[in-house]
Parts: sequence; C-alpha cells; structure tokens
Amino acid sequence: MKFFKVYSLTRLRNQEFPAAYGKIISVLENDEITVEYITQSLESVKAHKKNLVVLRNMKAPHQLTKIISDLKFKRHDAFLSLKGKVSSAMKSPIDNERKVAEILNTWLIRYHKFFSKASIHEQTSVFDEMMDEVNTKPSIQSAVNEGGVLSILDSIQSITTQIEEAYMTRNKEKVEASRKALLLKQTAYADMKMLLNSIEMAITLNEGNSTVFMGYVNEINLLMDVFKAKAQSRTTRRKNAAEEAETNQDENPENGKQEYGGNEEPQSGKPAIAGRNKPFNEVSLNDMDLHNGTTNESLDGKDAMNGSSTNNGVDHES
Repeated sequence: MKFFKVYSLTRLRNQEFPAAYGKIISVLENDEITVEYITQSLESVKAHKKNLVVLRNMKAPHQLTKIISDLKFKRHDAFLSLKGKVSSAMKSPIDNERKVAEILNTWLIRYHKFFSKASIHEQTSVFDEMMDEVNTKPSIQSAVNEGGVLSILDSIQSITTQIEEAYMTRNKEKVEASRKALLLKQTAYADMKMLLNSIEMAITLNEGNSTVFMGYVNEINLLMDVFKAKAQSRTTRRKNAAEEAETNQDENPENGKQEYGGNEEPQSGKPAIAGRNKPFNEVSLNDMDLHNGTTNESLDGKDAMNGSSTNNGVDHES
C-alpha cells in the first residue's frame, strides 16, 4: 500500500485485532462518502465487526479443562489409595495377606516417585506400564487378585480412559476453534485491505474529496502506530528472553562446566564464550503456534498488502 500502514493488524492478538479493526471502521463511518466503490467496501468490512467477538471469547477456558483437572486429582487419590492399601496389608497379622502385600509392595516401589504429584500424561504412562506387568507377570497378577486391589486398578483404568477421551476432545475442539478464528481474521483483513486500497485509488484518481481521504490516512496510521508498538514490544520481549536463556545455558551448561569447544580449558585460564545457537528466528505463518496466538515475525518487513506474506496469530487459552 502506498499510504495506509496497517499491515501490523496481522500481528495483533485476538483481543487486540477486533479493537483495532473497529477503530478503523469508526474513522471511516463518521463522514458521508460519495464514492460508490468505497462505500460498498466499507459495508463489507462492517459486516465482519460483529463476528470478531469470537476472537475475544477465545480467552475463556475450555469447558473440559476443569473436568480433566478434577479427574486428574481423582486418579491421583486412587494411586495413593492403592499404595496405602498395600502398606496397611504389610502389617496384617495374617501371614498370607502380609506375604501377598510384600509382593505388591515390591512391584509398586518402582513407581512410588510417580505417586507424589498428580499429572495427566506421566501417570497415564505409568499406569499403562503397571498394567502391562499385571497382564504379563503371573506372580503380580496373582497378588493383585489375592490382595484385593483389583477394584482400585479398575477404577484407575476407568478414570484414565475418561481423562484421555476428554483431553483429546478438548485438543480437537481447540484446534478447530483456532482454525476458524484464523480464517475469520484472514477474511476480515482481506476485506479491510480492499477498502483501504479503494480509498488510495480514489486519492490517486482524484475522485471524491482527496483532502478528507488523506485525513483518513493520517488518522488510521496514527491509530495503528499504537497497536504496532504493542506487537513490536512483544517481539522484543520474546527475543530478549530467548537471548537471556541462551546466555544462561552458555554460562551454566548441564555438566556444570564451561563449554570450550574441546576437552581442555584455554591456556589463558579464562573461560571461552560458549557457542551460541543461531539467532532468534522469525516464525512464518506455517510455523505459527495457533494455541498461544502469537508470532515472532518482525514488523520491519514489507507491507503484506503489497504482496508479501503475512502472519495471522490466533490465541486462546485452555
């Protein structure tokens, strides 16, 4: 575009995009525009405004999030119940009960560290491993049946199935919501480009009141400067955070020693600067994380409306 500088719309978060979009509309609908192709484009742009509320609502937690969390802690309690039942049986005055409990305790002791904290994925994997042993090792299978813990394992299995189903449903719905939101932003932005291009064409062809139209240009660009600054600030913070993480890794490698590129320290006695990873990369639309809704792309590129590719971030929370 020659006059309008609104390409930063594509870098805005879901909470910001509708706000910026609505402000541009407000600038243009204050006056009566007599150029027909501009008024037609403006009506197309205004039709998107109501639909953009979907982007704001994506901040709300998914309806399955609390259900998954409750199931996670319910399963954790069941793990603790299993551990407690076995521990109690080891003190039984009945020799056979104590003997069975010792077998179960020997089996469970390898998993005790995974019982300390409720988790979704880790405890699912641990339970799968535990049940594989129940099904493949006769001594454990017999102890489970005799020790009266089969009902607890069945409960954990049921809860685990519910967690997995709810988690995958939530994930699928979130991905679909992100896809729809991205499409909504792309469509709305395309119509906005058409509108602003029509105003620029009217200025070039000297149709309508060019002075008024240039006033639109100045006012809209001023508005967009505010939103552009927000997007640039986020990009800078992400870049600085990435560089700080690299620096910390360089100064504190996993082995606790400075990395020198070899096995010996420099003869000068001064630690060499650890090699850095490649510089902070900009993220293209294809690589964009639709879950967190941000892109790391620089705002210094060409205007997307002049033919360069653009990124449309879509963000929502769990």
